[in-house]
Amino acid sequence: MLPANDQIKSGEPAARRAAGRRIDMFDAVMLILLIATFIGVAILPFAPKKFGDLVIHREAKALGLAFRGAGPWEEVRIARAPFPVLYYAIPYLAVPSGSDDDTYWRAAFAWTVVWMGVSLVLVRRSGEFLGGPVVGKTAALFTLVSPFSVYYSYGILAETPAYIGVVLFTYAYLRWKSSPRDLSKSRVDIFFLSLGLLIFVLSRPNAVLLLVLGFGIGASRLRTGTRNQKPEGRFVSAAVLATIMLIGGVTVLLVRRDGGVGSNSQNENFAMVALQGRFQFRSEFWDFNTWPDVPNNADFLEFNRKRAEFQQTSLQTGVPESTLRWRWIVGDFLQHPGITVRAAGVKMLALHFAFVHSLEPENFHFVFLRGVWGYALFHLGVNAFTVVLVIGSVLFVATHRHTLLDYWVLWGPWLALTVFHVMTYAEARYLFPSRSGLVLMASAALVPWVQARFFQRTESFPASQSIGAGRSVITTP
Repeated sequence: MLPANDQIKSGEPAARRAAGRRIDMFDAVMLILLIATFIGVAILPFAPKKFGDLVIHREAKALGLAFRGAGPWEEVRIARAPFPVLYYAIPYLAVPSGSDDDTYWRAAFAWTVVWMGVSLVLVRRSGEFLGGPVVGKTAALFTLVSPFSVYYSYGILAETPAYIGVVLFTYAYLRWKSSPRDLSKSRVDIFFLSLGLLIFVLSRPNAVLLLVLGFGIGASRLRTGTRNQKPEGRFVSAAVLATIMLIGGVTVLLVRRDGGVGSNSQNENFAMVALQGRFQFRSEFWDFNTWPDVPNNADFLEFNRKRAEFQQTSLQTGVPESTLRWRWIVGDFLQHPGITVRAAGVKMLALHFAFVHSLEPENFHFVFLRGVWGYALFHLGVNAFTVVLVIGSVLFVATHRHTLLDYWVLWGPWLALTVFHVMTYAEARYLFPSRSGLVLMASAALVPWVQARFFQRTESFPASQSIGAGRSVITTP
């Protein structure tokens, strides 16, 4: 039973109290449990690769050295998403020149631990804006029960700063929605909403669909919205337009540095990911291992064969490899729609279920779990809570289907990432940045359900409050 000492004070909305609350005892307990979770994950016999695929680490290291004058700016290069490079370059500034890579990793890890603590507190506050004190506490607990934020913090990955960005803009939006106001009084919330969107999209550029969604919602509120919706339209439009302008400026700089649109590294990387997506689960339907871990996978072998073919053709004809890839991808997509639909269905499952790839099932060991059966039970437990989050989120969407656009920051990141990856290459970690939205939706949906079945309607738990509405929207039946 969650603590019941968060009764809404007479005449004081829960959202307003959440906005002004400093770190309290519950936050302190959650942060201690977060540290304990980090320690627990550290003793696991498996973990993400410390440096991912090394690209972000090397680029952040070069940027940090250049900022300090210890390295040449000519060696600074951003091949993929720009923000993760900046995010990790900040702690790298504190690492003495000549240090080994493990020292850099420890600095990045400490930096991320701090931001995961900040994110945990903001998730709780977001839950309070969304549905009241109990929903906020439940969201914080759900975040720890499913410790993907801790697990992925051990790797130098783009998903970690992307997650922080999502938490930040979710908090800013729900905070503003709890007490809507004119633009002149919303500068702080506009700044943080725009900053969070900027961090998210510059960490995962494939999630740009979220900006399209946000712009469409803002524009529709301005044009056809009610009197109460028009301030939201101005608020969202201002933040999204600012984000688009900043992303446009960053993109132009990166393209110019790489020598033009046709030869920039982002275009090359996008074409490669799309090519991978045409082969993933093409014939090996249920092999959810990441490709580098299964070199004998038939689809992976065919992908490498096709890639080598493009390289040879490019050398012979002078046509860029990315151009050859795109021609083949479009043709294959048009010629094999059945393969596309079938693979997309499997990718949807692969995005939502996490598996340990670094250990074979027969070699698996964790506490008392051993071998194939231990491997199966471990993954059943790990993924069971994801199923709970998905079911809770679906329930939330169904309950709020008539006002779903009011909650676009919760389901929008999931939608943007899912749409991209079911059409390209899919791994479970790619959906991690959207997990805070699932946590919040599930908390807001499941708390009233539990209240209605196990507790008194009004004595121990107040009805959760709608964001900015002043009336109960998540009510007990």
